[in-house]
Amino acid sequence: ELAQGWIAIVQGGDAHYSVSAVGKLGYRVFFWARAAGLLVRLVHRLLRVRHSPKIYVDDLLSLLDAVSAPVWAAHVVVLLMILRVPLSWHKCAWSPRVVWIGWELDLCLFTVRLDPQKFRRLCALLRQALSSRRCSTHLLERITGKLLWLSSLFKTFRPSLAPLYSDQHAFLPNMTALDPQRWNDLRSKLSPGLRLQQNIGLAALPPASRILRSVSQLSRSLLICHCTLLSHADSLLVLRLWLDLAESGTACRSLLRPPRFECEAFADACASSDSAGLGGFVRLPDGRQLFFRNHFSRTELCGMFPWLSPDASVQSFISSWELLAQCALLLLLHQLLGHSHLPLHCSFRCDNSAAESSSWKGLSMASGLCSVLRAFFLCQQRCRISVHIDHVPSIVNDEELSVDWSVFQESSQLALFPSPADFLGFIAPVADLPSRFSSLALPTAVVKLQLELTLDFRANAEDGMLRV
Repeated sequence: ELAQGWIAIVQGGDAHYSVSAVGKLGYRVFFWARAAGLLVRLVHRLLRVRHSPKIYVDDLLSLLDAVSAPVWAAHVVVLLMILRVPLSWHKCAWSPRVVWIGWELDLCLFTVRLDPQKFRRLCALLRQALSSRRCSTHLLERITGKLLWLSSLFKTFRPSLAPLYSDQHAFLPNMTALDPQRWNDLRSKLSPGLRLQQNIGLAALPPASRILRSVSQLSRSLLICHCTLLSHADSLLVLRLWLDLAESGTACRSLLRPPRFECEAFADACASSDSAGLGGFVRLPDGRQLFFRNHFSRTELCGMFPWLSPDASVQSFISSWELLAQCALLLLLHQLLGHSHLPLHCSFRCDNSAAESSSWKGLSMASGLCSVLRAFFLCQQRCRISVHIDHVPSIVNDEELSVDWSVFQESSQLALFPSPADFLGFIAPVADLPSRFSSLALPTAVVKLQLELTLDFRANAEDGMLRV
């Protein structure tokens, strides 16, 4: 009976059962989903409102009048009690200020902040992970999940979670016996960085594993239980960053999105094995328009991005260049609107699915794309422009190739990356930072925030590289 499910469809005398997963209570998840949908429709019939639920939550509250809403809410509660629906009364609060799954929602000020109890538990977990050189995989997974939840308020810092996800899937250093007859096969399948590129028939040496040559390479990582590596230079610094951020008392955000600004903005990128080209344009409703176009050789790209290997194919990082073009598009729009414009929200166009999805999620496990993603989010915050990237079909690219670019005014002084002067007042001055950050016990949160903000950033050619 459990294997058959709860729903049967009879067709031609044969019964076809819907099979779904078993929930925690021993019943089908599909059954509870149908039951919840039936209750929602029943409540809508009671209140005589149109059935219009969204994906995760019902927008019923937005349809009720503020004066009569308490009376209708009482009717709904009485109905659910008559039907003996199990209710979590602590989740049924009715007030302009409510706590919902850890979020404090204030509908008078239209702000959201984290529940103080959630904050204290998160800070306790972070201190526990930083108090010892050993950390369990379960603890790291709990911290990563809570930080992913917290980064909904701090989307600019969400790309910093990539090292934590990488450590959860890192290989454990071990010693493996190798048959001398396989030595030549092993050497032929190693990259210049001693990373195994293909399978050699040993389960202890899977593809993508790296050969350690000396003890100094092993000391860069901290061994923790349950076969997980915690990167000493990245992950611990990320944990300290989020601990200082959680203790700063700034976990409050507005629920009001900036007003939408309609404009036409499109950027594209192309690449070969040794070069990459970027281009795009912005056209405002009043007719003002600008475009940019840049070409970078492999040497220039390696100088701008430390994660790009000199022997790597530039074309294999096309998603990073596509997102980099969106960064340039953002700065182009900021230049058109002027530096004193109000916060706004707009949509850009892109034809690369990887760049589009990473901007939505705010996270990528690819080092190159994650690095450019930081720049993209920082430029949005610095320029006060919230960007949503829409995907465009290939037919639009064909139309874009036929555009007469001579009608556009070129921006000759456009820089793909912000200057250090643009961040004055937002982060600590470079002169106030210590020359080297060999110790993780840094005294202030501002210094660690500077590390996260300027990671993998380059400034204009005349400014040189931002010091980390």
